[in-house]
Amino acid sequence: MLKTARPDWSIPLHRVLQHIVRNVPEFAHVRVGRILLVAASARRRSRATIRPHHFAETGTRTNHDGTRRKPLIRMNGRKMLYTLSLRPRFFRASTPDQRLRTLFHELRHIFIAFDGVLDPARRHLVLSRKAFDREIAPLFDAYRATAPRWELDTLAMAGEVTFPMWLNGPPGSYRIGITRRAHKSVYTEKDLYMGTVEVLTNSKPHNSC
Repeated sequence: MLKTARPDWSIPLHRVLQHIVRNVPEFAHVRVGRILLVAASARRRSRATIRPHHFAETGTRTNHDGTRRKPLIRMNGRKMLYTLSLRPRFFRASTPDQRLRTLFHELRHIFIAFDGVLDPARRHLVLSRKAFDREIAPLFDAYRATAPRWELDTLAMAGEVTFPMWLNGPPGSYRIGITRRAHKSVYTEKDLYMGTVEVLTNSKPHNSC
């Protein structure tokens, strides 16, 4: 009996992100093609994390005093400005609505200039999670009311899928001047592999992202 190939779930999730940014004016500045989607390890109760690839104080890969640099992430020749890491609770402990709300939550962190930095006014050190969730609630509710069936079906996935994972993950930044043996300055699709993830979809609703 032939086994059916596991689908690459990152492809339909990219399509979900593209539909969101096309239909929510507050996300019109987002270019999904410059966001790398990866599956990542657990981090407390987090479902996802978005990482900027530029320093906030300079808007570039080099910090204000020139001592540290963020690695360049380039996929198929295109520079990535953000990495959206989806964590085990996204895959194994979420309802479709929670997954959709999580994507809204992470997109809302992106600065309106879409320049590789996060919005300083929407960092959780500045804006509490409860206040942040109250802010995105009307955006989410309006979008969810008209979300297409295919999108909800995508987010209701259950079963084994493949998803990009880091084979050799980049650091948040590295100190300039250290020998290349201690770090890589450029990461590409060659540093990713397609790992297998079992997706479990909850039917019981929860409120947290």
